[in-house]
Amino acid sequence: MLGIVSAARAARAHERWGPPLAEGALDIATGLLAFLFPAGAVLGFVLVTAAWALLTGGLMLGAAFRLEAG
Repeated sequence: MLGIVSAARAARAHERWGPPLAEGALDIATGLLAFLFPAGAVLGFVLVTAAWALLTGGLMLGAAFRLEAG
């Protein structure tokens, strides 16, 4: 919702308003989908969290091995 307000303010100031408007619309659509399909939202959240944990864990392991080797 704030993205849409930000887009309106940017349009009045003759600045770029497209990206904030797109973000606001995407946020509203995502919230609506999460409301309509709560199980899918939970599954999506779990998968994103798992991917984030694997990525950051791998990066931390790589940094630890580089620190020890160097």
